[in-house]
Amino acid sequence: MTREKFIIGSGKRFENKQIAKKIISIFGKKFGVAEKKFKLLRVKDRPGHDEEYKIDCEKINNLGWKSKTNMNDDLLKTIKFYFNTK
Repeated sequence: MTREKFIIGSGKRFENKQIAKKIISIFGKKFGVAEKKFKLLRVKDRPGHDEEYKIDCEKINNLGWKSKTNMNDDLLKTIKFYFNTK
């Protein structure tokens, strides 16, 4: 039997700043936390910092696989998970 490995991803690219803003927005809309309480700070890169993370999910996409979720819903689920695990 031959086993294959597949990398699964949305194929979409997000910058850290975009994700941080989405998380802040979720806290504002879903949890009533004032967005003004959050301030994004750009810090100096640390030595050896990876400038980019990306994966090649072409192999699984060639089989017709498509993500059934979206970033906003997944971030909300993740935030709720961490709130419920305290």
